[in-house]
Amino acid sequence: RIARDLHDYSLQNLTALIHKVELASMYVNQDPIRTKLELSTISNSLKETINEIREIIFDLRPMTLDDLGFKELLDAFITKEIEHKDIKVIIDNYNLSVEDRNILVVLFRVIKETLGNAVRHSKCDEIHISIDDTKNNDIVYNITDNGCGFDVFEKIKQNNKHYGLIILEERVKLIQGNIKFDSSKGKGTSIKITIPINR
Repeated sequence: RIARDLHDYSLQNLTALIHKVELASMYVNQDPIRTKLELSTISNSLKETINEIREIIFDLRPMTLDDLGFKELLDAFITKEIEHKDIKVIIDNYNLSVEDRNILVVLFRVIKETLGNAVRHSKCDEIHISIDDTKNNDIVYNITDNGCGFDVFEKIKQNNKHYGLIILEERVKLIQGNIKFDSSKGKGTSIKITIPINR
């Protein structure tokens, strides 16, 4: 996943920047105005790439989890994810007493993937989240949106990276967890993920 993120985004952007720098150098003497425009574009692209790399680093080790706690990390992520978007995220249930940092990091990555997908792709205006570890020694995470929905089997078959379903399934299986998708076109999507605490 890290290799894919670096290859698909950061490295491609940096490679494109090399070409833009070479192009700008050709116009330095001939067209100073165009050179300035190219340099401005390069500067903006560099800032975006830096932010992408920061996101990857944050995903590896969410610092806020160490400093503030899981709920605060979750709230901050939700606020950032729906900023400037007409989407409401409602936490219907939050019962989380687990303190194992490794489990919490996995749970956060799962939430990050599923919530990010819902915000970017579902065309929804409301998302409901539930997190509960009070039954059967499992963490049960549910996320439901009222968006456009999709054909689950078709997306998995296509291995569509924009939905990240394959990666999400692999991530859950690595911790001996269970994942269930319930979605159909025009009727939204619901995902239930069960993570065993004593795996």
